[in-house]
Amino acid sequence: MTAPTREPETVDPVEAAEAAEAARPPRLSIRRVLGGLVAACLVPSMLALAAMVFVNYRVQEEAVRNEAVMRARTMLLLLDGDLEGVESGLRVLAGANELATNDYARFHERLRAAQKSQPVDGYLLVDGEGRVRVSTLAAGAMPSKASLATQLGPVFTAGKPSLSGVFAGPSDASMMMVVGVPIVRNDDVAYALAVVITPEQILKSTRAALPEGWVAAVLDSGGRIVARSRDAARFVGQPATPSLLAIVAGKNEGTADSMSKEGAMVMTAFSRSDRTHWIVAVGAPKSMVVASVYRSIAILALCVVVALAVVLAFAWRMSRVVTQAVGSLIEPALALGGGRPVELPPPALRETDEVGRAIRQASWMLARAQHHAYHDPLTNLRNRTLFDEMATRQIAQAYRDGAQLAILAIDLDGFKAVNDRHGHAAGDVVLKRVADRITSSIRGSDVVSRRGGDEFSVLLVDVDGIKTRHIAEKLVAALSLPYPGVDVPVSASIGVARYPHEASTLQELLERADEALYEAKNAGKRRVVGDF
Repeated sequence: MTAPTREPETVDPVEAAEAAEAARPPRLSIRRVLGGLVAACLVPSMLALAAMVFVNYRVQEEAVRNEAVMRARTMLLLLDGDLEGVESGLRVLAGANELATNDYARFHERLRAAQKSQPVDGYLLVDGEGRVRVSTLAAGAMPSKASLATQLGPVFTAGKPSLSGVFAGPSDASMMMVVGVPIVRNDDVAYALAVVITPEQILKSTRAALPEGWVAAVLDSGGRIVARSRDAARFVGQPATPSLLAIVAGKNEGTADSMSKEGAMVMTAFSRSDRTHWIVAVGAPKSMVVASVYRSIAILALCVVVALAVVLAFAWRMSRVVTQAVGSLIEPALALGGGRPVELPPPALRETDEVGRAIRQASWMLARAQHHAYHDPLTNLRNRTLFDEMATRQIAQAYRDGAQLAILAIDLDGFKAVNDRHGHAAGDVVLKRVADRITSSIRGSDVVSRRGGDEFSVLLVDVDGIKTRHIAEKLVAALSLPYPGVDVPVSASIGVARYPHEASTLQELLERADEALYEAKNAGKRRVVGDF
């Protein structure tokens, strides 16, 4: 018997199609594809943006630090100049005839007249025990006898000018400082002639005009706050913050982050005076740079999003423009930090143009500060530091070439009488005329400097004895001509030292020139003394 055949199973085609569709891998939607494309374009853009923001942050931070350094240096130069002017004024007053003849009433009148032209609160004539002989201070402003004896003690013990630190005044809320010079009688310091200076006057001396949010402070040699651009009444007389004292310890200049008296983190730049050992510190809020970076991030991110929404190619091109624009500021920023000339490319963006202007302004401030550091502010001649550097190089060159040179030490005769009779303004005019006459009487290769007061130095390059004497006598004649508006005679005495005949180092040449100048003064002035 034959077995029955089995009918084949039928398959539902719909179910088969659904099963096959379910078995296929998931497909990407157009939205996901476009989203992936946008993401693929956005990631490189965001990476470029992150790199640009980092560079931008570093550039801005460096620019702020450099500006803070320049401001600290400039403020210190101005402060040193004013304090030196106060000390010079005291020296002149200490030699007044009224003081020598004990005419204290007329000396008091002279002090009151001098006070009108000096940034001081008043003058004091004080003995070694702190007793005041003459005073121009206002009523109620007199410091205590004990304070004066303590603060002016170095004048009597060392017999030299002294600048005190900040100390409490007659009231609990007042703070002050004193600058004193000795008055010697019979080889002893009989009195100290002093001026009283307030923290407000110290801040005016720095001519502090700071950007919004910045703070500047002046510290005395003990680290106490002498003056402050913000909350002065609250903090003057207190020690600086431990973080600031830590970064300035043992250093003449530098930058670092520190905590302000208000408890804010600031980028601090400081500069210490070689003369007074006081410190000017300038702080820029750290949050200022961070906020600027946040603004840059917001603006640049918006630009990227808008550009990507319009066309990816445009976004790609704009990201390159932005990156290149910011990257072009790196070299100018590095040049600024290294003290090299800053060359900025044409600005491509507003933000980078602002940073570029800040870099350019910092470069100008650096050049200005460097000029002030090496030139006399009154006559614009080279100062002692720059003259000594140039003279040292010329001596080395002369040694290699077997050449001769000479140092001329020039001192004016009768200049004190100009200040006494016509005032310091007339004296300044005479000093400027002296600088012009010296410059016009020497060669372009020679070097002239003002070493201080009415003392000048001239370096004559590649000259023999005959030529040196001729130039020196020409200078005496030029400087002894009448000065407009001055009816007292002014002349010049010159001491000469020649290389290599008399000395082989700059210090020896300067000392020999000073000795020759002393001989010229003793021989009757208005003459030249030297070994020709």
